[in-house]
Amino acid sequence: MAMSAIGTLTRWTAHTGQDAQAGDLLRDALPLVMLESGTLAWLALRYDGSSFGTFACFRSLAARQAHLDGAAQRLLKNKAPLVFDGSPRVVELDVIAEKLPPDALFGPVTQGLQLEFEIKAGQELAVRELLLGAFVAMQQEEATTAWFALRIDSDHYGSFAVFPDKGARFRHLTGRLPVELATHALKLLHGLPGLEMPQVLAAKLR
Repeated sequence: MAMSAIGTLTRWTAHTGQDAQAGDLLRDALPLVMLESGTLAWLALRYDGSSFGTFACFRSLAARQAHLDGAAQRLLKNKAPLVFDGSPRVVELDVIAEKLPPDALFGPVTQGLQLEFEIKAGQELAVRELLLGAFVAMQQEEATTAWFALRIDSDHYGSFAVFPDKGARFRHLTGRLPVELATHALKLLHGLPGLEMPQVLAAKLR
């Protein structure tokens, strides 16, 4: 639904030779995250090479704190030094709008799409309106399992979406939001959006 929520994006780099173990650790956290009623979404991700991450969405600060104090985070904190190099990079996000499955019984989710763009001075309202307009269009994208419009900071916005397969992701890439961003890039943005296409290792949506 189109209402404010709170998100976090966490990134890790796996130790050399520990890619498989890093993926397994993130998958092991999913059953514990499933017990968190205040966590609207949680996605375990593998980016290129040895880069891993999680994306999470919460309705309130209290729900986020419950997640941070929960068993899943304790598992990751205790075992992360064995498979990940150094401390994670954590970015706090404002979730402007989100599309979620109607219930927790959704089909396979294997692919993600992460867009980030820097906006020009004075264009924040226009970019928010563009993202809210895209939220309406997302309801018609049946193959887009979940989608989140994000405010990263005053100068950076983005979106995160997940899909059952690469074909669904490609159809989204040719849909409204990427096309609108490309069309209005010169007016609204400092350059074209940055794009990453992670693999989804595990997912809680609802």
